[in-house]
Amino acid sequence: LWSCPAAAAARAARGIAWDPWSAAPPRGWRRMYLEFPHCWAGWLLAGCNTDDLCLLVVHGKLLDVTAFVHRHPGSPDTLLDHAGGDATDVFLDIGHSAAALGEAEGLVAWRGHGAGTAAPQPFPADT
Repeated sequence: LWSCPAAAAARAARGIAWDPWSAAPPRGWRRMYLEFPHCWAGWLLAGCNTDDLCLLVVHGKLLDVTAFVHRHPGSPDTLLDHAGGDATDVFLDIGHSAAALGEAEGLVAWRGHGAGTAAPQPFPADT
């Protein structure tokens, strides 16, 4: 996550300079290990719901939808309203087509995995 260009842009946009490779987390590694898998999307992506930087998480995958915002068939506002955090529930509730699921795969900037996190799930087929 730390080396992903989209995540680096999000950190820069929010003024987050902390890097786990250079220093311990301010509240300690134990707390970071226990809490980060559950809140990383909100922590990192807060405010990343603009035309200049539009990021969201679906099924543990970080999607950079910045270039797609104005091509989204459901309107740019739909993406902008739900970007900046985990949009999995909204994404599933909409019932996207197979073509939309394929396009979403093409927008994945980072596939989350690692200690304390579940492996990213594939985008579900429309049933």
